[in-house]
Amino acid sequence: MIRAPLNLNLSSSMIRNYTKDTRYVKRHDLTIYKKRNTLKIPVENVKEIHQEAFDSRIDSTIAKGKKVVFDPESTRPPMFRKPQILVRKFDGTGDASELVDLPPYLFQCTPRRDILHSVVVWQLARRRQGSHKTKDRYEVAYSKRKIYRQKGTGRARHGSRGAPQFRGGGRAFAKRPKSYDYPLPLRVRRLGLRMALTRSYLLGQLVIVDDIRSKFEEIPKTRVMWRCLQGIEASKPAVRPLVVDSTFDSNVEKSLFRMKFVQYTTIDGLN
Repeated sequence: MIRAPLNLNLSSSMIRNYTKDTRYVKRHDLTIYKKRNTLKIPVENVKEIHQEAFDSRIDSTIAKGKKVVFDPESTRPPMFRKPQILVRKFDGTGDASELVDLPPYLFQCTPRRDILHSVVVWQLARRRQGSHKTKDRYEVAYSKRKIYRQKGTGRARHGSRGAPQFRGGGRAFAKRPKSYDYPLPLRVRRLGLRMALTRSYLLGQLVIVDDIRSKFEEIPKTRVMWRCLQGIEASKPAVRPLVVDSTFDSNVEKSLFRMKFVQYTTIDGLN
């Protein structure tokens, strides 16, 4: 609260931010100004005020170049549309059969490089076997006796022949088996999976087929699997496709076994 005499020249911005309050006027030569509450909800013309704020926000967004415009020729769909994908036939032709909707929770999030990096580093750390081991001075195949007497030789004093400074001796700080696993929050792991799926969908690397087991019910065939992968453009080693099935099927796994660049897993192993 500011008390100012009548002859005080206040700036226009100061007058705009303060309102005249006559309830506390006790003398004629003093005027009390009370600061406005800018966070107060307006009670008059609420719809017009919101519409003006929305229009100004849209104008600033368009001026900054942040407006998303859909390009039909682009394979990357805009983020505000519901994710959809064509289901392709797994018969060697790769023709589209139907259009299905994808869950936005998994295929419509904003990928972040730091979270994807954290999840990948965590997975590689857990994959390490950690069975490395080297011998220290007490484990090498040398006697523990003193190699020569302490004094009178003119040489440096030494103990056993397996000391680290000798050739063939043990390591000073020998490696021991250990686990490189460390905990990563479950929220980060789930978010990394969602971002990986969204990235594959936005880059056009996600392919959904109608049926993958019908051709391999009786006997596994690598040649048939190769032709089916050619139909969906996933038969090249540079693509390195990942085949994800709802449940495990031994015939499908045997059909993909000779193609070393293809990985086969189930939904439970997707990470």
